[in-house]
Amino acid sequence: ALITDSLRFAIPVNPLPGDVVINELLFDPFSGGQDYVELYNTSDRVIDLYDIQLAQYDTTFGIISSVESITAESKLLFPGEYALLTEDTAVVREMYFTRNVEAFIQVENIPSMGNDEGNMATVTRGLELLEYAPYSAEWHYPLLSSVDGVSLEKISPNVDPTRADSWHSAASTAGFGTPGVKNSQFIDYSADLSNSIEVVPQVFSPNGDGYKDLATIQYDFDKTGYLCTIKIYDERGVEERILVNNEILGTSGQFTWDGVTNAGVKGAVGIHIFVIELTHSDGERQTIKKTCVLSY
Repeated sequence: ALITDSLRFAIPVNPLPGDVVINELLFDPFSGGQDYVELYNTSDRVIDLYDIQLAQYDTTFGIISSVESITAESKLLFPGEYALLTEDTAVVREMYFTRNVEAFIQVENIPSMGNDEGNMATVTRGLELLEYAPYSAEWHYPLLSSVDGVSLEKISPNVDPTRADSWHSAASTAGFGTPGVKNSQFIDYSADLSNSIEVVPQVFSPNGDGYKDLATIQYDFDKTGYLCTIKIYDERGVEERILVNNEILGTSGQFTWDGVTNAGVKGAVGIHIFVIELTHSDGERQTIKKTCVLSY
């Protein structure tokens, strides 16, 4: 008889910062639900989850606390795989649709996650910090009537987890959470921008369906030190939103607009103009205008 079952073998390596990232957080579950933390292996290395622990991190004093083991025995996480950590896998599977139950790991304890704000961190067995991911209920899409049961998804695994615009509410069409599978708000940053600034997509529809919900301003420069302000105007030239106000940029990154104005209402359907003002410490100044179309 043919043997159809197969076992995977690999020699894991010690995790380094950036190998396994915090990719999704549910910190304010539905009534009767459970918090969860999703990890994703962005590296080309096999990592043993036994070597990673969850924790909380105090940035002011550099203190690691509330350390909790993920697993008491070896459990390998291969490149491109997810690990969904929760204290009750059955409850999460009941409340959210998933095609990847193999990713679910029932842990004894998750560090306490406040409903309004908090942070999650990963550390090694030797208590070396791997990643620190703060979160806030204010990072959710502001026009949601309720954020109960809505997870925060990282828009791309390798973006800075400490920035609010690296996260977005999971799409309503995905059931407000995507445990163990690719995030509904995932944005592909593989395109080579090479010393440019672009707004993608050209048409976006911030209706929470997980398809082009965000307008993303991607930048890539050949030097650091730019000071950036981004203002968004409607097609009549009326200022709608100050998206970025005198922020210092690195060489590459992104900002996102969810279609909400400074007044806290949805932007109008139609063309919107991004006026991007860049000032460099060497005296260079430039103003770049980009457009996109908002539709629902």
